[in-house]
Amino acid sequence: LLAFGFDLVRWNGAALPTDLAAFGLPVCDLWIGPAVGLSVIVPYAATASHGLSLPAVPALAGVVLGAQALVFDAAAPSALGAVSNAAILRLY
Repeated sequence: LLAFGFDLVRWNGAALPTDLAAFGLPVCDLWIGPAVGLSVIVPYAATASHGLSLPAVPALAGVVLGAQALVFDAAAPSALGAVSNAAILRLY
C-alpha cells in the first residue's frame, strides 16, 4: 500500500512520527498522515510504479506531500508486515 498525505507534523491528534507497535508493527513508525483517496494498492511484482496526476495549477507550486509504504507480509515477525520510512515531496 502506497500512501500519500499532507500532514507531516500531526495526524488524528497525535504527533508524528507515531510508534506503530500497538498496532502489531514493532519498530515501525507512521511518518505521514495519510490523506483519504490518495492511497493506492500496488500489485505484487519485482518492481512497481504509480503515476500521480496533478493539475497544472500555479497555486500547487511549493506544496509539500509525504509518501510512505506499508508492505503486507504474513511471514514477517509481526505477522502483518512493515512500513517504510517516509519520502517528502515538494511540488514545483
